[in-house]
Amino acid sequence: MIPQKTKTGYSFFTNAGNGNFEFADDILVMQGWKNLKIKKTHVLELTKLGDLALNKVEVEMKYFDMFGGNEILKFAMRDNDFKAMKSTLGK
Repeated sequence: MIPQKTKTGYSFFTNAGNGNFEFADDILVMQGWKNLKIKKTHVLELTKLGDLALNKVEVEMKYFDMFGGNEILKFAMRDNDFKAMKSTLGK
């Protein structure tokens, strides 16, 4: 029997639509209003910008794109998901 890869998912929310982040090995996969695959090591920062209603927080993620340019994503997520994702990223 082949072991399955461990996946961990975190929901996010934006005005453009909602989605999910999943970790598979060293890749962060974003599915939703934008679909991305980012190497875990290419994520520079995951920062809490502020608190929102319903136990959610505003988050900013800075990462390198496939061409080496800096990109920034802003979204909301549950506070516990933010803490767990930050810990998983080691940021």
